Amino acid sequence: MREALVHLLRGQGIRVLGSAGSAESGNQLVVRRRPDVAVIDIRLARESGVELSQRLLEQLPAIAILLYTGELIGAGAVASLLKAGARGIALKSGDASELVEAISCVAAGGTYVDSRLRSGSATADSSPTSGLSDREREIVRLVGSGLSNEAIAQALFLSPHTVRTHVRNALRKLGVSTRAQAVLALERAEGGFGRGQG
Repeated sequence: MREALVHLLRGQGIRVLGSAGSAESGNQLVVRRRPDVAVIDIRLARESGVELSQRLLEQLPAIAILLYTGELIGAGAVASLLKAGARGIALKSGDASELVEAISCVAAGGTYVDSRLRSGSATADSSPTSGLSDREREIVRLVGSGLSNEAIAQALFLSPHTVRTHVRNALRKLGVSTRAQAVLALERAEGGFGRGQG
């Protein structure tokens, strides 16, 4: 499965620096190669992927951890994993494009939770906007001001692709399907932040 996953990701344009079959070898590989994102199976032979993630974050605080699981874990578990430092949780039942989206999202600084686990992505705050990162909130506000993705990218010195990733991530977290719905949800949560014309 590991070899198939590497082949799949490379076929999708993801640069894979290596793979490992155990927590110990995985830790050594990540510390040596220092990837932007580490995709870690939650269930490993001798150590849980969560424990490995915590060890890696102690050694490499800036690394983005994407946990990979075949289980539909509950809300409490999702919240705990995110609080422990994971940037995202992807399901093995998802297709290749979903995994690539998850990797791209956490690499860009966002938080990814598979839509099938969305009910588990809530933090201690019950507000539907509580899971948004500061950058996602900023971008949704700019969308509400009438700016295009390209204009937002220029204003924030980001690439248009990164802006699109943040927008998609915000839509998923808010449980909406359009930019306008995302803006409305954030306005309601924040008491209105003022939209521009257009």
